[in-house]
Amino acid sequence: RPFLPAKVVLLHPPSGKHAQEIEGLAPFLKGQGPLDGKPTVYVCENYACQRPVTTVQALEQLLSAGSDGRPQ
Repeated sequence: RPFLPAKVVLLHPPSGKHAQEIEGLAPFLKGQGPLDGKPTVYVCENYACQRPVTTVQALEQLLSAGSDGRPQ
């Protein structure tokens, strides 16, 4: 829902040809996969990633936080 300018979203399939293709473009994705079989989101900024989240509520909280992890 929020407008997030200058953000990039990458879909990383867990395996297969498409996973290899996206990993070729963004090698850092190789270590990022689903947790407990759930869709998982990794929010990264300035070469560092936050802890992965698996719920919409956790993602909303993470995106609404500043770069220091505290709500804005």
